[in-house]
Amino acid sequence: MSRRLLEELCPELYMLCEDYNIDLYIYGTCGPKGVGKTTYANQIALSFHNSDKNRYAFVMSFANELKEEVNQAFKYIGIDVNKVDKETIRPVYQIVGDLRRDNNKNYYVEKLLDLIYTKISLEVLGLNKETIVCDDAQTREVYVCIDDVRFENEARICDRLEELKRDGVDYTEEHSTERRLPDHLIDQVFHLY
Repeated sequence: MSRRLLEELCPELYMLCEDYNIDLYIYGTCGPKGVGKTTYANQIALSFHNSDKNRYAFVMSFANELKEEVNQAFKYIGIDVNKVDKETIRPVYQIVGDLRRDNNKNYYVEKLLDLIYTKISLEVLGLNKETIVCDDAQTREVYVCIDDVRFENEARICDRLEELKRDGVDYTEEHSTERRLPDHLIDQVFHLY
């Protein structure tokens, strides 16, 4: 992601990276539902992570904030979303996500960047958000592996975007979240078996 875009979307994260010598790399994974994006992102993060060498890796999702919002709303009326079939609740996630993106297309991008800020502060630097004190000048590499890139604005924050394909697993085109991203945004395509 360009420094300018990071500074525009999340100035706090931009300043944290600048002030504490953090090289932030965002790797995105896209593909149809059920292709194995989360499993793949977990493997990529595992290959990058080495805290002894100041390399940290996390798997994150744009949908985390959306799912939390929906879960809280359903909890209010006494329904545990975790006990509802994934395919039954998916249309609710899609409607709420559409409404949020209609109001602010970068809502989930900004929420994810805020979460990255918090993770770096707490887990990489060992700091809390109110008191940031770090006395070393070491460069730290932080790799964020996003397992659910679905929209062009989400793809644009990725330093690298990989699409996963698997025989028999195709985009359904039923909703905007189930459409393929344009070729020019995808750096590499992997065919899984």
